[in-house]
Amino acid sequence: MADKEKKGFRLSNFKTDMKAEQEGVWVPYENGFRILIARFGNRKCEEYLLKKGKRFLRSVKSSVSSLKDSDRDFMREVVAETILLGWEGLLDDNDVAIPYSKEEARKALEIEDFFKEVIELSQQRELYALEDKKAAEGN
Repeated sequence: MADKEKKGFRLSNFKTDMKAEQEGVWVPYENGFRILIARFGNRKCEEYLLKKGKRFLRSVKSSVSSLKDSDRDFMREVVAETILLGWEGLLDDNDVAIPYSKEEARKALEIEDFFKEVIELSQQRELYALEDKKAAEGN
């Protein structure tokens, strides 16, 4: 009789790649556009928040939609400095490439849906999970 696979969940499933959390992972979009995103709450992000203002630490756990305008501006700064680490294939409306820089990231994050998308992606544990990375490397 074959052994039955045990049902349950391993705590090791919560392990993430700390290097990827800090240095980011590439998230592809369409037409060759992709963004490099570090995990929200990574060490650099926490240090930046502690340095710039402790009152914003609670904001990082709240919904982006509920932030006040001043908090939202600060969060855009945090994301540009510590979360959105790069991009490739971004074009302006005249099809001219926009090279990544923190200044350009701040401008791009003024587009509300892009800002929300980056925040949401940076909070997805699955992007940084060790199990997924090991499986991808095996293929």
